[in-house]
Amino acid sequence: MDSSFSNCNPRVVLVIPCFRESGRIRDFLFSLCEEIKTQNLPVAVRLVDDGSGEKEAAFLDSVANSARASFPFVEEPLLLEKNLGKGGAIYAGWAQCGDARWLAFADADGAVCAQEICRVLGIVLREEEQADAWIASRVKMLGKVVDRSLKRHIFGRVYATMAAGLTGLDVYDSQCGFKVVKKEAFAKIRHKLEDYRFGFDMELLAFLSEADAKILEVPVNWRDIPGSKVHLLRDGFRMFRSLLSLRKRLAPRT
Repeated sequence: MDSSFSNCNPRVVLVIPCFRESGRIRDFLFSLCEEIKTQNLPVAVRLVDDGSGEKEAAFLDSVANSARASFPFVEEPLLLEKNLGKGGAIYAGWAQCGDARWLAFADADGAVCAQEICRVLGIVLREEEQADAWIASRVKMLGKVVDRSLKRHIFGRVYATMAAGLTGLDVYDSQCGFKVVKKEAFAKIRHKLEDYRFGFDMELLAFLSEADAKILEVPVNWRDIPGSKVHLLRDGFRMFRSLLSLRKRLAPRT
């Protein structure tokens, strides 16, 4: 990575939304910070606690402050009093991005590992004029490892097919928990975004596409991490219902 990159003037703000993540956030945060430092990436990291409660928020604050002692690019955590949903936590963190050009988020479970996150961020920073948004995609192909259950894979394919039919956006994997969006592209659509929970990924991508933003999918290694808060039956119904609501809000297709 170019030695001119400096974490004092980050070009990327990477938000990690956390809801009761005290059991795994420390290891993931420190591995991510080590990789950012090793690659000298101009990235600032901010933890956002999504109304997990006083005890969890205090733990997250201590983890962030511990990391900042070794990695000054870790910013003060944002501790939300109320649970806004994953999208709400991410957008709250992005609202404090300063002068960064790129807004990113990564799930706290580390399913996309630190090395893969930094690999993709390196691509974005080298080729940033090629797209307005870069999204990680769990494509099982030669050279890539995608470790998830058959049930989740089938659910993902069904959801992607329905999403493409309803929104017109033929994205292979809208739900992978790592995305990078150009700040100016996000600013153009921020006022349209209202789904902060199960449909936020697809809503974000659909309105970016509607605004003629160029979106690129990047295949990544991904491993299922125990402790997922998503329940396929209960939350799957909510995700499909959010697609129907999104379809009504998008401009008519010609």
